[in-house]
Amino acid sequence: MYKLKRRLVWLNKFFINCDRNSYALLHRRAEAIYLGKQNLNNLRKSNESLQVKLRQFKQILALIVFGRQILWTRPGLRNRLKIKR
Repeated sequence: MYKLKRRLVWLNKFFINCDRNSYALLHRRAEAIYLGKQNLNNLRKSNESLQVKLRQFKQILALIVFGRQILWTRPGLRNRLKIKR
């Protein structure tokens, strides 16, 4: 009986330690998960604004390329530009 009681006390201490360690680990994880979600949301918002700026930049570049194509394909314009140099 004595050995059984000692064994049960040891198992009880073991499970209490497991419970304490798992609580400490999981308790910190919940906060880390929450902070991670917040950071992810902030990154998404920042990414949306960057996507808008990138789209605008691409549109401006497309307009510049389009304008250059119109200017360089007009007949006689190249010759006038070469003379002015």
